[in-house]
Amino acid sequence: MKKQRSKSDKFKMRCPKCKRYNTEVIDTRTNMTFVSRVRACNECMYVFTTKETVDETYDHPKYKKLMRELQQNQIEIFNNNKEEK
Repeated sequence: MKKQRSKSDKFKMRCPKCKRYNTEVIDTRTNMTFVSRVRACNECMYVFTTKETVDETYDHPKYKKLMRELQQNQIEIFNNNKEEK
């Protein structure tokens, strides 16, 4: 019989080594195309990396609005970093 996950576990990342949901994000880095996160398991101390990408084929009005805002923010950050150099 499968163990039911609690509501607080629904949005947590599962450790690939021990399969528990007791993980935390150590570092987050954003790129123009993905978000990379370094995570650590609090149970077995295993450290692993995840990469989150955006599925641009997803077609929903709210999603399109969020994507436009995200792209604008990324362009602004890129331009600000370019000006600082």
